[in-house]
Amino acid sequence: MKREYTKQDIVNVVKRSDKRTETLTDDQIDDVINFAYAELSTVARLFTDEAIIPVVDYYNAGEMLFTIDVEDDVVYIYDLYLTNENQDFELYEHGIEKITDINAIYRDNRETGRVHINLAQARSETNAEVIVDNIIVKYFFTPHSTTESIFMDQPTFLALKNALSTALYDYMNDVERSMQKLSAMKRTGLAAIPNDPEDLLEGKPSMFPIGV
Repeated sequence: MKREYTKQDIVNVVKRSDKRTETLTDDQIDDVINFAYAELSTVARLFTDEAIIPVVDYYNAGEMLFTIDVEDDVVYIYDLYLTNENQDFELYEHGIEKITDINAIYRDNRETGRVHINLAQARSETNAEVIVDNIIVKYFFTPHSTTESIFMDQPTFLALKNALSTALYDYMNDVERSMQKLSAMKRTGLAAIPNDPEDLLEGKPSMFPIGV
């Protein structure tokens, strides 16, 4: 079960790690947090989120071809589709048809968090033109010190605690302790990866498998 951790919760973890943190400024602690998130993201993809973007305004403005940039520091988009909602509940889960046709929606091959949409190409399973409701982008991302809150299960939180200690001791040039915590971060980070990250394998496989 995931629990919400605020920015202050993360700061408190850093401050409780070592009494020497009393000499650090807020900006220095932010540097430690940023380094910790970045280090942990090189070990495992543990942080997920999704963007739900209504398209009604695009239709109203006559914009059928456009681009969306996810604001977070996206590591990888693992699922991407348009929704055709209020459909037959016997045919579609929650009455939502998912449109994944790459002619209608696809990710940019250079900018990790960028998605291209062509509403004119949206088709139902019967190949009929449809008016879609939302753009859904599900992704792994790297948090930052500016992230106000984040949801983590206990294995992920443990991995982050080790990452914070790794970053802190590295910042303080305490090489021995930093290397010890680095080893712990790698072990707990890999152990924290769930077999089915969120809804990564829900329904059909993603059109963009991990590693592509």
